Amino acid sequence: MILTNAETGEEVDRRTVSCTASERLYQQTVYTSPKLPEGKYKLRGEKKSGKYFIVDTFHVRKSGETPMTVMTDPAQITYDNGSEASELRPNEKLNVNMTFRNQGTEQIKGRIAYLWYDLSAGMELESAVFEELTVGAGTGTVYKGSTQVPKQSENKALQILAVDDNNIPFAYSTWIKKEGNRTAGGQA
Repeated sequence: MILTNAETGEEVDRRTVSCTASERLYQQTVYTSPKLPEGKYKLRGEKKSGKYFIVDTFHVRKSGETPMTVMTDPAQITYDNGSEASELRPNEKLNVNMTFRNQGTEQIKGRIAYLWYDLSAGMELESAVFEELTVGAGTGTVYKGSTQVPKQSENKALQILAVDDNNIPFAYSTWIKKEGNRTAGGQA
């Protein structure tokens, strides 16, 4: 995990975290940051191996604010025929279902971001599409959306995130990609 100050780019904390398990585990605390002064920060995690890396929740607290607590279930990403989308298939529609449970006392307003990258150009962002997301205080919401895989899907990657109004991710970082003749999928 790499924590950086979003305004200065300065690295604040770096830790290697192993999430290796023989079965899927949910709602496990794997990282807690040191106490931070007020400001904007970015947290980056990367899956080095394994099939899944699922972010269930982030707890973010600012002084004087009610903490945001969002619980999630693994995203369900399928093609129209119902098969699980673990690879990108050219020109097919991906259906995305994500469950959010807001355990806080304030409504959460944000967006679902569909980010398409070109792997052959060093992970260059090609396009970004955003859909509105609102989760009422103390309630749950099932987001249902879709995105079209490009006709040329080789060396492409799709990242799906839930972001707040400042484009800061607060839940999900799901990746599906196709590298050359190799494919890979996973959730971070």
